[in-house]
Amino acid sequence: MKLGQPREPRVRHLLGLQGGDPAVRPGLGGRTGPRRIRVNVLVPGPTDTPGLRSIAGDDQTQVAALLAQMAATTPPHRVADPAEIAQAALFLASDRSSFMTGSELFADDGEVQVFPAAVQMVES
Repeated sequence: MKLGQPREPRVRHLLGLQGGDPAVRPGLGGRTGPRRIRVNVLVPGPTDTPGLRSIAGDDQTQVAALLAQMAATTPPHRVADPAEIAQAALFLASDRSSFMTGSELFADDGEVQVFPAAVQMVES
């Protein structure tokens, strides 16, 4: 078996979901639905995390510039606090989303609506 080409279909779906493959989600949701397993995707927008900040390095001026650049991609021109994204994840994990499967929940503050080309980049 070559690296990156798992034989097990379940592994293929997991790798597809981790890679953001939108074609995997509906198929997996349809097959797991009868077992009452919901498959949804959380699509976060720019979020102020240590990982994002590390892209700019230790220079606080560069960190501020990066955050400003990321904020400019959303209509209110701000980045999310990680707790805001966590709330969306908790919703998907809760019974409040019990009638959702095969769905995408965009917690991106409108980024995709303003920059639809970003969605095409993710889907390709």
